[in-house]
Amino acid sequence: MDYEILKAELRDDPLEIGYAEMADQQAADALNAPTQTVPIHRRVNERDVLAEWGNPAEAEAFLQKLEAVSSTNAVVKRVLRWFTPNQEGIDAGHPATHAMIDSLVGVASITAEEVVKFKSMAVQQVSRASVLGLGTVGDGHVKSAREMN
Repeated sequence: MDYEILKAELRDDPLEIGYAEMADQQAADALNAPTQTVPIHRRVNERDVLAEWGNPAEAEAFLQKLEAVSSTNAVVKRVLRWFTPNQEGIDAGHPATHAMIDSLVGVASITAEEVVKFKSMAVQQVSRASVLGLGTVGDGHVKSAREMN
């Protein structure tokens, strides 16, 4: 346990969770709750988009917009080769993929909502403790961190 990080989190409360008003166990529970969304590495292809988008017609429309962009954007054209069902797919959680897809908002009518929806295919909920690299936090950890000078 990195008590310096835990102490700073409890003292500074950068996400305004309200640790100061919480008992030790409540603060530990808040730190361990899966409340934060982080990108993960996950390869997706067009089959995944169609299956997970929620509305197959909207998914198909998004895929068609990507295909339209590929006629004038060499990077998108190359990426779409990996996007077909018989390929591994693209890493929807990779920062470079996020940068590429973000840059397409407004191109071929691709919306910010579609971009967010695509990127959400490679996220997971994690705890604040996990984001901070603390592992699982117990009430004793919180008590010790609070008692540090």
